[in-house]
Amino acid sequence: MPTLPAIRLRLRRAAVYGSALLRASLSRSQRRLLREIFRLGRELPQRLEAPLPEALAALTPAVMPTEIAQPVIRRLVDAACA
Repeated sequence: MPTLPAIRLRLRRAAVYGSALLRASLSRSQRRLLREIFRLGRELPQRLEAPLPEALAALTPAVMPTEIAQPVIRRLVDAACA
C-alpha cells in the first residue's frame, strides 16, 4: 500500500501536469506542439527500428524558431510523458 508521502507526491504531480495541459489547451501553438509530442510518442518505437545512429539523426530536428519558450516546451513534454 502506498505511503502518505507517496500519495501526496502523486497528487502534486497530477495537479502540476494537469494544469500544464489545461494551460496548453488555451494556446493554438501549444496545442499544435502537444499534438506533435503525442504523435512522436506513438511513432517512436517504429522510428527506433533503424540502426541507432540513423534513428537518432532522423529524430534530431532542424533548428526552428518557435514562439514557445523552452521552459514551457519542457513542461509540456514532461506532462505528456507523465
